[in-house]
Amino acid sequence: MRSFIKKVFITLLLLSIVGCSEIPISKKRACDIESARKLYKVQILSNPLSERKKFETLKAYIQENKGDFTDDGSVIRCARALGNNLMKRGVLTFDDQVRERAANKGISPEYYDRLEADVNRGSIDSLLQGEELLWLAEVLPEAAKGNWNPYQSTGTKTRQQARAFLPMIEMIDPSSIQQLEAMMAKIEPIVEDQYVIFALMTDELQN
Repeated sequence: MRSFIKKVFITLLLLSIVGCSEIPISKKRACDIESARKLYKVQILSNPLSERKKFETLKAYIQENKGDFTDDGSVIRCARALGNNLMKRGVLTFDDQVRERAANKGISPEYYDRLEADVNRGSIDSLLQGEELLWLAEVLPEAAKGNWNPYQSTGTKTRQQARAFLPMIEMIDPSSIQQLEAMMAKIEPIVEDQYVIFALMTDELQN
C-alpha cells in the first residue's frame, strides 16, 4: 500500500515534466512565466499529500490571486492548454500494439499488462497529468468565487484514490507519510523550473 501511495504522489507531482525536452518551443505561448509558476504553486498546495494540512493556505492563495483563476484567467487558460496538450501527447504516443507483439514473440499473457504499462509509462503519465490539469481548470474558477464544493467533492481517479488511502497510511505507518513529505520538499524547487520550461513550450489552444 505504501508503494501505491508513493506512486500516486509521484504521478501528481512529476508527470508534468515528462518528455518536456521533446516539445518544440511555442511561437504562441499558452502560459507566461508568472502564470506557470502560479499553476505549479497550486498543484503543490492541492496535491493530496499537501492539501490535508495546507487547504487553508490554498484557499488564501486562490483568493489573493482570484483574477488569475477566473474562467478566463491566465492561470486557468494555462492549465487548459497544458492539460489538453498532455492528453493529446499521451494518445498520440500510446503504443497499442504491445500485446500483439508480445504474443508474436511467444510471451505468456500473464505478462501483457505489465509490459504494456512499462512501454507506455510516459504516455500514461501524460494522460493522467493532463486529466489532473483539466480538472483543476474546471473546479478552480468556482473556488475563486468562494465555492469550494466542486474541488472537495470531485477529483480525478488518481486524486480520489490518494485521498482515500492517505489517511489509512498515516494511521498505519506515519513514517511513510513523513518520508514522502520530506521528499516533496526536496524536489519542489527542482521540478518548478522544469515545469515552467514545459509551460513555455506549450501552444495556446486553437478555437
